Amino acid sequence: MINKKEARDKSKEYRRNLDMKEADRYSLKICERLMAMYEYEQADVIYVYKSVNNEVDMDYLIKKALASGKKVALPRVCDKHILFYRITDDSDLVYGYMGIPEPVTNPYNLTDTDEGLIIVPGLAFDTACNRTGYGGGFYDRFLAKHPGLIKAGVAYDAQIYDAIEADEYDIKVDMVVSEKRVYHAAALL
Repeated sequence: MINKKEARDKSKEYRRNLDMKEADRYSLKICERLMAMYEYEQADVIYVYKSVNNEVDMDYLIKKALASGKKVALPRVCDKHILFYRITDDSDLVYGYMGIPEPVTNPYNLTDTDEGLIIVPGLAFDTACNRTGYGGGFYDRFLAKHPGLIKAGVAYDAQIYDAIEADEYDIKVDMVVSEKRVYHAAALL
């Protein structure tokens, strides 16, 4: 089992050294895998993020989801929590917390439902669908309040370990999607 600090450090190093063309190719493959899934097809609302620091890039999926009429919501950091706001295109975004593109605050676009698919970034995942983020707990708090959402973690395959340390407050995802494969938590039951 790898501890959280080691998993974070290894994953950050991997992403830092990942060639941009390779990252783009892997990201496209991950987006295509997600969009081919039943859970994506059935979801009316897609909770997703804008990538930073060479995370899996979700721009292709965001554009396709909007073009197909799905509601797309992105996170905005508010105090120690994240809230998701629906967007219609990139003009709805401003640079926010840690320089991450976030939706502008508009109470009419607040999206707070337990129905839909949430695409969760992370620094490291394991084959049992445990997730390690940056350590702020933003996604764990949001997911704890929205247990009905289908949770899809996304990462490059090199960020997926056999087993990572998990605490009782760490929320597992239902699946982890990489450029090479999909891991399902339900398959472990």
